[in-house]
Amino acid sequence: MGAKPLEIHPAALSDLKSALAWYLDRSESAAAKFVDEVDRISKPHVHTNDELATDLAAQILERLESKRIKDYPIETVLIINCIPNHFILPSEWSDAIERVTKAQVHLAFREVFLVEMVMSYSTTLYGERK
Repeated sequence: MGAKPLEIHPAALSDLKSALAWYLDRSESAAAKFVDEVDRISKPHVHTNDELATDLAAQILERLESKRIKDYPIETVLIINCIPNHFILPSEWSDAIERVTKAQVHLAFREVFLVEMVMSYSTTLYGERK
């Protein structure tokens, strides 16, 4: 039994065409990136074990590293808006936060507030600055 081809609702196809035209009016490069992204998200993907938590932790750690090299005042509270690539479960959020905490990169700040807006997750990590 072969895989069923992707079917796109006519209204969604119309929206895609309109969006592509909008991008083409502005930039061929942006239009190409839009097409690549639509193609990428149209393919099924099965996540493995802790892939989502690993990806989210890496995203947070990357942001912390990029901010840590700057010279912020001692009372700085860093707020990071976490945008997971997919829907994330509470256990995956907790796992990601545990990984970030173990890395101890947040210690460079008095406080780091992590927020994820879709599922309304949030966590505060306290650093060594007082």
